[in-house]
Amino acid sequence: MILAVLQLIFSLVLPSLIAKIQKASAIFTSVLYRRFGVIVLFASGVAFLLLLQSQGSLGRTPQNLVEQFLSFGYLLYIPNFLMGMVGVMGFLSFRPALALEGVVAMPFAVTFRIVSRGENHQALNATIARCKAEMQSNPLFNYSIEVVIDGNRHFPHDDDPHINVIRVPDDYQTPRHTRFKARALHYAVMNSKRSDTTWTVYLDEETQPTASGVQGLCRMISEEEKSGQLRVGQGAILYGRTFLSSRFLTLADCIRTGDDFGRYYLQHRFGRPLFGLHGSWVVARNDIVKFSGGFDVGPNGHITEDAHWALVLVQKGIKTRWIDGYMEEQSALSISDFIRQRARWFTGIRLVAFNAPVKTQWRVPMLFLIMLWSLAPITIGYTFANIFMGFKPPTLARVPMIISYLYVLSAYLIGLWTNLKQRGGFQWFETFGWSVVIVLLTPIFGLIEMLGVLSAIFYPHRGFHVVKK
Repeated sequence: MILAVLQLIFSLVLPSLIAKIQKASAIFTSVLYRRFGVIVLFASGVAFLLLLQSQGSLGRTPQNLVEQFLSFGYLLYIPNFLMGMVGVMGFLSFRPALALEGVVAMPFAVTFRIVSRGENHQALNATIARCKAEMQSNPLFNYSIEVVIDGNRHFPHDDDPHINVIRVPDDYQTPRHTRFKARALHYAVMNSKRSDTTWTVYLDEETQPTASGVQGLCRMISEEEKSGQLRVGQGAILYGRTFLSSRFLTLADCIRTGDDFGRYYLQHRFGRPLFGLHGSWVVARNDIVKFSGGFDVGPNGHITEDAHWALVLVQKGIKTRWIDGYMEEQSALSISDFIRQRARWFTGIRLVAFNAPVKTQWRVPMLFLIMLWSLAPITIGYTFANIFMGFKPPTLARVPMIISYLYVLSAYLIGLWTNLKQRGGFQWFETFGWSVVIVLLTPIFGLIEMLGVLSAIFYPHRGFHVVKK
């Protein structure tokens, strides 16, 4: 009798226990593997470059007072080093999601809110179709689609009963005279028919959900409703959807995916988005958005409303969190649009960093980021100039210089590997080949990013350039 009871207990408990042990082991192995890879990459890179410099293979000693003065240009790398260390801590603390396929359905309603100017119908139609397709494959919650569009622009889905169209009147004006995308977002917040307890996924017209994104979204909302924290969520964004048709600029955007796993992940671990938020793949419950004041951010915030709103969340004590799973965007179609996009970010974040109505302590990280961007042309120029001057860096300057470079390189590589893995169809030797290509192109990407900063500094424009995608 006792033996039979023990057998019954083991038959019920043992499989569940084994499954939990296997899951914990898989998570531990994955985290350990990633952390080990980051540590090996940085340690080997630092050791290799220091060895070269110690052997006199890189650079010469300054010979006169002028050259000694110029050699202190390596101090320009210190801000990059500090930001790089923040990113490295993010890489080391990142825990990849496992078993998202096991997420169970939830009773909470979700709205995909797509903001569009109504001009790029192809991108908008593709995003709507992708939302429907992914939800059909992953019916984990009741969902609806909202399309926020300007005025009376033509919209091909006006008669679709599954899509709620919110048209922003041409004469609509917010109390703080907000314009651009933020104006449309604020109107939608104030006029949507969805309940305050509905969770909204904010998407740009080219941002498409993936299976992992839907599953991670379901897990996040279930956890927030259970805990009662109701945090705002954001996850990583991929750019490899159009890789085969736009390789160069997709590779240039890989640093954005890599940075998601670095400093962006780290800030969400602490629940304070001090470096800002992406304007897409933001998830928040409607009552939380209204409590924050919505998106009436005013002229100093409407160029990069995401950065402004992030600081408002911090000021009001609204926490953020990481969402497992991905959303897909596509890179700009031309280098000129790529540069204009960076110029808009620089201009907008500079206005937010200096003028956001929050405590100064919350603006410090963005002020530091703007300083870093502002120094980028000088730092990059000094780097290329020193190829010809050939100065050997002072001992204390070597490690900051190397760490700052390795973080940028790591962000590009991690972003590349994530995009290629999620896109699928790449053999190991193809991934290796593209890794070599992106390492070689990193200086070129740095120059293009620098042109965006220079454009914003010397030709400031406070408009909202919409990138063609």
